[in-house]
Amino acid sequence: MNKIPNSKIFFLGAGKMGAILVKNIVDYFNNYENITILKPSKTNAIKGLKYISDVSQIEKNYQADIVFITIKPQGSRAILSEFAKQNIFHKGTIFISILAGKKI
Repeated sequence: MNKIPNSKIFFLGAGKMGAILVKNIVDYFNNYENITILKPSKTNAIKGLKYISDVSQIEKNYQADIVFITIKPQGSRAILSEFAKQNIFHKGTIFISILAGKKI
């Protein structure tokens, strides 16, 4: 747990469930600068966090330490396929999914 405050955390989606996770991580670790959220709309947005609306906006050479997959199951195949092409993971990246009914 000691590594989490310094980890680069990436959220793929942040609707109702994802926003709760984001808020709790921010509140617990008081960490804003290492969180990036890919979310097309700004609903449920938390001030001070970095939101991007498209995978093309991911910083060059970005490597996530932890990835939360918090998108809805419908349409997830296309989103995950595009996301996987971005090469933002490293050998030790941890993936946490709350994507119901889907294998990653």
